[in-house]
Amino acid sequence: MAVAQLKSSLIEENAHLKAQNAQMAERLSVLEQQVAWFKRQLFGRKSEKQIIDVPHQPLLDGWQDDASDASADEPPVTQTEVKGHKRRSRKQRSGQEVNDSGLRFDESVPQKIIELPAPELTGPNAEQFEIIDYKDTVRLAQQPGSYTVLIYRRPVVRHKRDHSVSEVAAPSNVLEGCVGDVSVIAGLMVDKAVYHLPLYRQHQRLLDSGIRVSRSTLLNWVNKGEDSRGLLAGR
Repeated sequence: MAVAQLKSSLIEENAHLKAQNAQMAERLSVLEQQVAWFKRQLFGRKSEKQIIDVPHQPLLDGWQDDASDASADEPPVTQTEVKGHKRRSRKQRSGQEVNDSGLRFDESVPQKIIELPAPELTGPNAEQFEIIDYKDTVRLAQQPGSYTVLIYRRPVVRHKRDHSVSEVAAPSNVLEGCVGDVSVIAGLMVDKAVYHLPLYRQHQRLLDSGIRVSRSTLLNWVNKGEDSRGLLAGR
């Protein structure tokens, strides 16, 4: 009886390991495709020019999507003439200023939901698990002439017997923890270096497309993107 239980346990563990291996292989494939696309954008024929920093756009040290942006935090300053001298006054906040709360977008921005499979729901023990919730990982992607918000819908599953809970991991990104997809990072760098489009204009283009990302975040993306470019070039 003990041998049969041990055999059953080994079979169950083997199925679980196979499911994990399939998930890791899928994540590795996605990451390899992102890196290949990133290298084509940076080292392809149309991007042979060296990326040159604009002196008036210094890159910030450190890396956070919610980096502080002095221009975003400070409300606009106006000047009022008062009896021969100028007095500085601040406009009241409207609540619509660009801030560093993360990625914000309106309903006009196209969205694409990508359902990620849970490995626990496949195999011989699938009936022992159930989906109890979903978690979304949101990333901003760039397509020719437009932007798209990618929503990776990740199921949260629970084992019906021991009530353990697990969730599908978010797909790997070139810049871990970044809400910008590799297509956006590469697009910022190519537009800035090859087509001489400064970041403040790209920032305005995002605003016109219904997407609110602080300018300091874009600077950080380019900063880290150049670091990744150096690592890729050394391979």
